[in-house]
Amino acid sequence: MEMHEKHFNNMMARRGERGMRFFNFVRNVAAITGKGNVAWSNIFALDWKNGIPTEAKTPHYSALKKLSEKLLKAQIEVLEPDVIVFACGNAGNIVRREFFPTKGENAVCFDGRTFEHTPNKYLWSFKLYGKIQCFRLGHPSSRGEAHQAARKKVLLEIQSYLNTSHFSFGAQEVIPTEC
Repeated sequence: MEMHEKHFNNMMARRGERGMRFFNFVRNVAAITGKGNVAWSNIFALDWKNGIPTEAKTPHYSALKKLSEKLLKAQIEVLEPDVIVFACGNAGNIVRREFFPTKGENAVCFDGRTFEHTPNKYLWSFKLYGKIQCFRLGHPSSRGEAHQAARKKVLLEIQSYLNTSHFSFGAQEVIPTEC
């Protein structure tokens, strides 16, 4: 945990650098919630050759995916977040749906909601386990106008959620999850 905190604090201190879009987004979330109320995680616990593991190119892909699922679910159980932002590319979204099904008898994502003037592929919200407010949007490295608008909308939604929720400010945890 200390190593993660040191890395997180280092990344939060770096501003305006190329390749820092994810942490720029995390800084924007922290500006709303307070830095101590933000944690960050990845869908996959490990990368493969500096990228997201793939079934075709990653040895032991299935074992890595199962380990990653257990770790992410344990993090959610331990941290007890009130809000999670799944900021993923398409490959990460596929894996997220495997970890947290949205349909069928094993579904754990409920109350799906789309946003006016924002196509579902850019932003969608749901309640994980029926209680954790979640937002799914494209990875912050996505530069298109629709992706930027979706990120702004998520920040407004988080602010609105925190302003209208039953818990006291400072008790909430927001986890931007990078895929």
